[in-house]
Amino acid sequence: SHVGTRGPLYGKQDLTDDAKMGFGIVTAADVMRRGVDEVADQLRQRIGDRPLYVSIDIDVLDPAHAPGTGTPEAGGLTSRELLEILRGLAGCRL
Repeated sequence: SHVGTRGPLYGKQDLTDDAKMGFGIVTAADVMRRGVDEVADQLRQRIGDRPLYVSIDIDVLDPAHAPGTGTPEAGGLTSRELLEILRGLAGCRL
């Protein structure tokens, strides 16, 4: 799954291609609207007992929380939201 997607750096075709490959998309707005607990629950359900690989791009964070990012885009996750989502994956096969 992609978590925290936002901004103009991806197009509709990118999202369509990702969906065809089986990626789930959780936007930054989804996290804000639904909350980190619900998003973490959704991710755990999607993962099940399969192994999980986590890669974090600094751009997922709002530039207020990652001022050194090369592509600053308002509306990203807060540091707390990212940490809580990661903590919500405790028990997964990382």
